[in-house]
Amino acid sequence: NDIIFIREAKTGRILFVSRSIEKYIHYNSEVVCKKGLFFLGDKYLHPDDKKIELNYLNNFTWPKKRIFRILSGDGKTYSFESHISKTNYLNKNCLISVCRDITDRGGTC
Repeated sequence: NDIIFIREAKTGRILFVSRSIEKYIHYNSEVVCKKGLFFLGDKYLHPDDKKIELNYLNNFTWPKKRIFRILSGDGKTYSFESHISKTNYLNKNCLISVCRDITDRGGTC
């Protein structure tokens, strides 16, 4: 199940996240939209990936493709491959991220 995020390019504010995120964390997609990316990064990023991922977030710049890990609400580690591209959503310049769970492929950072 891919997780799809759409966020404003200038502010990083989440406008949409797919419900598939609920498999990995203990919040529904509406709560994730309200709490934002910093909340997700602080609470769920794997400690070894947190510094670089929060740097991307602070600077609003991400590589088009990257691999990162999260710690789920039940303590399991998942690896994701993320692809980012520009899009227009609700008449706003946005970034769309498609995050694919690659844990079973042995994906690591």
